[in-house]
Amino acid sequence: MKGKRISKEKLKTLPGLPRTYEQIPGPRSPKTDWDRVKNMTDDDIDYSDIPATDEAFWADAKWVIPENKVALGVRFDRDIVDWFKSHGAGYQTRMNAVLRLYMERTKRRKPKSRQTK
Repeated sequence: MKGKRISKEKLKTLPGLPRTYEQIPGPRSPKTDWDRVKNMTDDDIDYSDIPATDEAFWADAKWVIPENKVALGVRFDRDIVDWFKSHGAGYQTRMNAVLRLYMERTKRRKPKSRQTK
């Protein structure tokens, strides 16, 4: 069952509604208040859900430059592509991750010798 759309005017009259709902466009809103975002300072950003890091956190970090991707024209079954796309943006990256996992798992196995006819 789909929910009803509520106008901005009606939204403002709802009791107990946090002001942020009135001020910040929601995920379905086609507009972002870029002027507000551009004028934000670090103090305006809510970091409460992001844990702080220290030197110990980064001690084992390694700088990795990813390899360049190769553009290919490939053909996949429609249902496979639809399934990956149904999970949102980045479907090609997810497809690449699945292929990489398959490649890495099969590298560990002893290669089978090919029989020639």
